[in-house]
Amino acid sequence: MKLADFVNSFNLKFREVSNFVRYPIENISRITQRRIQNIYENIEVPGNSDRENSPESSQVTTSIPEKIENKEEYNGYTSNGFDGNVTQRLPRQLINQQTNFSLLPPLKSNVEIRGRRGRYRVENIIVDKESERIREYFGIHILNNKPVWIKEYLLPESDFNQQETRERKDKFEELASVNFKSEEGKDFRLITPWDAIYSRDEGRCFLITEFIDNRITLRKYLENIQHAMTSKQVRKVLELVLVSLKYLHTDSKINLPVSQRPHGNLSLDSLLISKDKLDDNTQSEQFFIYLSDFALWENLFKLPNIKLNHPSREKDLQDLGTIAFYLLHGREKDRVYANYLNPKNEKHWENINDVSLKNFIRRLLGLDTSFVSAEDALIFLLRLQPQLENTIEKVEVEAEDNKSELSHYSNFLTTALLVIIIGLLLGFVGGISWLLFNLIFKGKSPEITIVENSICCINEVEETEALKPNPIIYNVPSSETTLKYLMTTPNLVSPGKTFPKVLGDRVQKDLQLNLDYKPVKTISNAIANLKNNDTQFFITQHSDEELEDIPNANQLETKTVAYEGIVVFVPFSDSQRKNSFPEALNGKISFEDLRQLYTGKVSNWNKFNYKLPNSPVKLYIPQDEVLVDKFKKLVFENHRNEEQRFENLIKEGKIIKRNTPITLRNILNEFENQDKGGIGIGFGLLSKVYNQCAVYPLSIGEKGKEVQALVQNNGKDINPKINLCKKGGYYPNPEVMKKEDGYPLKYPISVVYPEDEEKSLAGRKFVEILKTDEGQTLLREAGLVPIRKIKDN
Repeated sequence: MKLADFVNSFNLKFREVSNFVRYPIENISRITQRRIQNIYENIEVPGNSDRENSPESSQVTTSIPEKIENKEEYNGYTSNGFDGNVTQRLPRQLINQQTNFSLLPPLKSNVEIRGRRGRYRVENIIVDKESERIREYFGIHILNNKPVWIKEYLLPESDFNQQETRERKDKFEELASVNFKSEEGKDFRLITPWDAIYSRDEGRCFLITEFIDNRITLRKYLENIQHAMTSKQVRKVLELVLVSLKYLHTDSKINLPVSQRPHGNLSLDSLLISKDKLDDNTQSEQFFIYLSDFALWENLFKLPNIKLNHPSREKDLQDLGTIAFYLLHGREKDRVYANYLNPKNEKHWENINDVSLKNFIRRLLGLDTSFVSAEDALIFLLRLQPQLENTIEKVEVEAEDNKSELSHYSNFLTTALLVIIIGLLLGFVGGISWLLFNLIFKGKSPEITIVENSICCINEVEETEALKPNPIIYNVPSSETTLKYLMTTPNLVSPGKTFPKVLGDRVQKDLQLNLDYKPVKTISNAIANLKNNDTQFFITQHSDEELEDIPNANQLETKTVAYEGIVVFVPFSDSQRKNSFPEALNGKISFEDLRQLYTGKVSNWNKFNYKLPNSPVKLYIPQDEVLVDKFKKLVFENHRNEEQRFENLIKEGKIIKRNTPITLRNILNEFENQDKGGIGIGFGLLSKVYNQCAVYPLSIGEKGKEVQALVQNNGKDINPKINLCKKGGYYPNPEVMKKEDGYPLKYPISVVYPEDEEKSLAGRKFVEILKTDEGQTLLREAGLVPIRKIKDN
């Protein structure tokens, strides 16, 4: 034996032993399964001799070698029994020419391949990319007769030397031991190796994966529909892929080093779309996106002289941004010059009308402030409000529908007018009667609410005079993190611009709204600056009642321009919602129940509610101390002893402090994995929880009077049976926010300025701008709840 062969043999044995030590359960399971499979396949059923001798049966098992030997132009392949590879039988005159890539033909139908996890029969070839040295087959897993996808990679000797081939085969075989844990029913969809097989005699490797029915690549999908995806569809694609990337990048169950976790090869070819009717492009279509062709194995078969990009989380997000950019155009290349569309070229964005989606994609691409992780990108995406596309076309369609309806009901016009006249008369008489009743029996006129007509757009706010001084200085207390984030963070509503800069750009030029943010530590500092004429106004999340308790807060005008709320949430999983926490809790929780949980009186979910699992309660709170103080004040009011126990649990570390995005991920993972350490409940800002489906925001209030913060488009509150993952079907409810007896865990976002008419000019104009439909829409896009329902126009 040659020394090189001896070393290679030793290395092979060492890897087998090492693999067994690292993954004993998987290896024992695989060996047991193989033994059972062999016994199963060798069992003979009495009385079936005719079947055994039939031509159909012999074609698969015994006839193939004979056909190979008798037919020189056919290069067939058959399972070699127990060697774990596929052998080739070639005519002698062709053996010396095997280095020629063209002499490695596709596998024929009924050829069997044996791997670690079973035997697979080739049914027919689906894809043959000879230039890329890749073929794909539809096959059958013989043990359970389930369909599989077989992908063949070729390593021709003209491109790879013996050492390079051996190294690639060794790394490829290890893929069979990688555990991606993509169980059926999860929210992520990864097409990962079920089995990885290589031929010892030739440059062939076979990857066995799950067969997904009716799947095509996004590239093929665009070719089929011959036009761009809608913004709504692109948002859905982004959401589905980000859910998968979030799992891929962070889940501890994947037994791979962190550096090998990223996909590294995202493209229109590696993302597969699967739905019932692939040629249907309606807005209501349902589809799934699968991630395939990971760089972890695809890069093994790239030519040695090709420089490969190192997979990274940042690259995954950038690649996803590029894919979304192409989907919005419906193609990769310019139709005239066949040049690749370039997202760095602003002209190539001209036809994209969805501004918020455009800004999001630019952040994925790194053209604006990049996202830290897939999870951050996902949470940000779920907060984006969908925008109507093709507005003119929709108006024309609606006009046509109205015309049709008018024609349909023209016969009833006379009757309808008569009913309207009678109704007006009855209303007039009823109004007079109501007014007289109040004057006679109550001795006073009834209170009548006057509804102000809102202004549509910011540039319609009239200038009385140029605002002075210039710039306008305003304060935001640094402890009020929501407002600090709103007023200082770029890209919230426009790329590269802060919220105040966007407002300044949209007002009439003569108004000169040039805002200058000056942070202060406390609300008292902001009031003092206002009194000393050092600022023109300040923005706060303190209510009128709270401001009245602060010294020197008199002679100030307070105007509410938006709302923010605190929501309490429990795990929600679309795939398991029949046995979910929200259903068991009827979608609500009372203050009394919250106090029991957050003081440790109830520490097991089953004791809290018999429908819930026998699992410890894990308590989460946000790291924002101001938010925790607000929660404490609202929930533990007049319950000082319980409030003290709550504070003690925080000091003892029995309540977990985490940023809200991390809390959302932890709570969902604990529920789906039935974590023995417990399943969590938490609270956080509505703006950070709304428009995601990891957790369910519960209705909250005194027992029997719980109020829900989110409402469906049909005007009804959300409930545990709806699909929170379906975006655009629900939104924060402004009505329950502005009512005194409405949502209890809310607080206003207010602008405060002097009562003096001259000194208040800047503050009043700022409020007027924010109360326009456009200003309210911008506040909503930034994550706050507007003071009224805004039309999507």
